[in-house]
Amino acid sequence: MKMKENSMKYSLIIISILIFSNIVFSQSDTTVSKHNSNFTVGFEIDALPYLTGGYYGSVWLGLKKQKLRLRPIIAKANLPSFLLQENFNRNTLRVYAFVADYFFRPDFKGFWIAPGIEYWDGEIENKLSEAATCIEWIFTFGGGYVWKFWDNLYVNPWIAGHLRIGGDREVQVGTDTFKTAVFTPEISLKIGWHF
Repeated sequence: MKMKENSMKYSLIIISILIFSNIVFSQSDTTVSKHNSNFTVGFEIDALPYLTGGYYGSVWLGLKKQKLRLRPIIAKANLPSFLLQENFNRNTLRVYAFVADYFFRPDFKGFWIAPGIEYWDGEIENKLSEAATCIEWIFTFGGGYVWKFWDNLYVNPWIAGHLRIGGDREVQVGTDTFKTAVFTPEISLKIGWHF
């Protein structure tokens, strides 16, 4: 089972890389100048995972004419204990995601909405320090607002909802049963740059 989950996780990463490399390298440098290129690239960091002792990294490819960003994400977050069910003191999530952001205005600023797919690889620990893994497939939908305050440096407050569409519903951790949430809301702040 673990081998199948790992292969699905790595497949999501490989598909993201292939999509990015195909789009980026399909244009010839001699025929497209920087100013009329339909593409731009950027990166973002998100405050929430860092505040919980984790990390977040996202690079994105922007399709200017379509006002669309394609964004693979890798993150790790430690959920605070007050958000956990009774008898549990830790839930560490490693997240691999692919999201498509649609902007209502050009130049990747202003309001955006985004559907995506996420793979959550969690480790849950109970009060007796017994641990178990939890795998979830998530459909995510969110939105936010990109405010460019200096050149292409921006802040991006956002909100999202995550709906479990597959994976573990319950996980046995010692004698305790951890029940995964069907829906998880999230709010945070990203900082990013695009070229």
